[in-house]
Amino acid sequence: GMLLLLDRAFHPFVWPARFLERGVDFVMRAKSGRCVATPKKLRRLGPGDWLCVLQANAYTRRRWPGFEDVLVRMITRRRRGFRPVSILTSLLSADDYPAQEIFNLYTDRWEAELGYRELKVHLVDEPIPFRSHRPDRVLQEAYGLLIAYNCVRALMCRGAEVAGVRPIELSFTECLEHVRVALTTRMTETDLVDAMSRRRLPPRRRGRSCPRAVKIKMGSFPLKRNQKG
Repeated sequence: GMLLLLDRAFHPFVWPARFLERGVDFVMRAKSGRCVATPKKLRRLGPGDWLCVLQANAYTRRRWPGFEDVLVRMITRRRRGFRPVSILTSLLSADDYPAQEIFNLYTDRWEAELGYRELKVHLVDEPIPFRSHRPDRVLQEAYGLLIAYNCVRALMCRGAEVAGVRPIELSFTECLEHVRVALTTRMTETDLVDAMSRRRLPPRRRGRSCPRAVKIKMGSFPLKRNQKG
């Protein structure tokens, strides 16, 4: 019953094959490159929706022998001014799992990146190194932060249910501040959840583009150039 959302940094053949061996479904962005298996289209399921097979190339078979071909579903969406985006998933039924819902689900994967920022920046307020010097104590501190984060998120889920919105539509920083106030006052749990339910985020701005780019480092030495004669 598990569904994994993955970015395209993961290898698009070996990982899906291993997931399916364990009965785990996945939704991941397709990747291109020399060592990547290219989906071979078998049958059209709908607009931009294809049943495909992932075949291991020579590089994959040489490095990870023993894997068979993998049936996947490829959903492609195009937008003016943006590069086409293709999603691979093991949810093969177009009737049970509409293509647009799967594509929208993948866009929620970015919420994981925001969650890392909430955990590392907002939850502790300032960079705090692990104080312990033993591996088991370091793990204890790390798990303590994860438990605290999930407790806040669990309360936000209840607040979102009261407000009738998705939990990601509430402000984590403002809800966290309410939790801190509740720990030092006599605020009841009901009042806390009600206060968190009113901390709505503004509507998300869609269609923004911020492609990754590498900046050229300016050095103090002149460039070598081919000099004639």
